[in-house]
Amino acid sequence: MYGWIGKSEYTEGAPGMFSAYIVWYLFFAGVGSGCFVVATIGGIYDAHKSTLASEELYLRLQNGFILAPVCMIAASLFLLLDMGDVTRVWQALLMPFRSIVSLGAWFVVLFTFLTSFLALCGLFLKAIPRVLLYTCWTGGLVLAFSTMGYTGILLSSLISIDFWYTWLLPLLFIVSSLSTGVAAVLLIDAVFGLNASVALSSLWNSALIFGVLEVMCLAVFFVDRFLFSETARQSCVLLFFGDLAPWFWIGIFGCGIVLPLFIHVLYHKIPEPGMILSASMAVLVGGFCIRYCIVEAALYSPVIL
Repeated sequence: MYGWIGKSEYTEGAPGMFSAYIVWYLFFAGVGSGCFVVATIGGIYDAHKSTLASEELYLRLQNGFILAPVCMIAASLFLLLDMGDVTRVWQALLMPFRSIVSLGAWFVVLFTFLTSFLALCGLFLKAIPRVLLYTCWTGGLVLAFSTMGYTGILLSSLISIDFWYTWLLPLLFIVSSLSTGVAAVLLIDAVFGLNASVALSSLWNSALIFGVLEVMCLAVFFVDRFLFSETARQSCVLLFFGDLAPWFWIGIFGCGIVLPLFIHVLYHKIPEPGMILSASMAVLVGGFCIRYCIVEAALYSPVIL
């Protein structure tokens, strides 16, 4: 016969699987890794082009190397709070290949140390040796994408939760991380009121591209889950019409999609730093809501007892 693991009603998420801390971890880890990738791509582009425009773009993106360790330290703290017991932390670190969780913990630790080291070098050294810089960039990119995607891989491997059981989930996390990473860098630029330039225009256009890609991933993810199974469909219904509807329609759809796109259109007529600030904050709010909704909307699948 069929039974339910956990709650028997379609009104609860996966009970007891994750604490509220894990949503904040997902958010900060995504923003931090996204900031690093964006800044590194700018550095590699400048190293190959070596033009005034590429140099200005790279200087604009330097904030990403500072934001990355700050966000990763915050993500690490929330991950520690989620684990709760220090012995669980040591077990995960001492046996890195035992599980995806242990491997992911190592990704977070190594990436946090690497980004912190690179940020300190940038702050206190007049010039970073090219070999060291490229080594940090290469290793950092590997760790950044691993950090972005491993949680999605972990969740999608849980076959008892149809809503997560898809390769589209890690893809969504990666694209959302890149989108929020660009938004975070633009946010710092806007806070300091930097003037419009070719570099800012390129970064602003990149934010629009990543935003569109994020919308496409979201659309494909929800259509795929709605058609996948009855349980996954009920998770979608919970987001669209249930208790999580305000988080979806106001947080994801309103703040994360409609408002940034509207500001991008309006920016052509009113190119003010305040517009960039508003759009970037909206994208970050939307990025947080995406992770919150995905975690909270998970329902256990029926299993044979």
